[in-house]
Amino acid sequence: MRFNTLNLAEDYGLDIIEITEGLNGYPKNIYKGIIGFNNFMSAIEFADIINGEVVLLSRKDGHHFYINNGTTDKPIHYTKLIDDNAHIYFDIDDLKESMVEIMKDTCHTLEECSDFINRVNDFVEEFYDIQDNNSNATYIITYNTNKTRDNFDVIPEYVMKGSFDTTNYIIGVVENEDDTVF
Repeated sequence: MRFNTLNLAEDYGLDIIEITEGLNGYPKNIYKGIIGFNNFMSAIEFADIINGEVVLLSRKDGHHFYINNGTTDKPIHYTKLIDDNAHIYFDIDDLKESMVEIMKDTCHTLEECSDFINRVNDFVEEFYDIQDNNSNATYIITYNTNKTRDNFDVIPEYVMKGSFDTTNYIIGVVENEDDTVF
């Protein structure tokens, strides 16, 4: 990566990382990449400025180097970020319908039903607040349950970074190989 590209990245407040071609995370043909973009459009604009490309990067927990997973034309989709056991809802009406069925199966006393309804109502209010504050994003609702608690979560349908299991994913920018000066 050229010196002026690194300076430009620092001027934009972006982070410079090291990428390896070794799929096991060990160093092999190390080169620089840039991460820290607020949204996908800013990554595209920066890539255009430096004649680079927008890529999906990954890094295992405990590894220093990122791995380039190739060019991408969109941010990370929510499916990379959710638990396999999560119930996914695309709107609040689907969630409410499903919660009635879940309540029938899990609530055995009036107190349990009341607590469950209060948690659902609190979550619905939180969801509407998030949607009102970020009207240009599409959100997905997830619901997980186990014996000790149930968990609601709201995640954007597309994100710039996330993790699943032991792998962290992030959108970054690298210079085209033709332009790299060593």
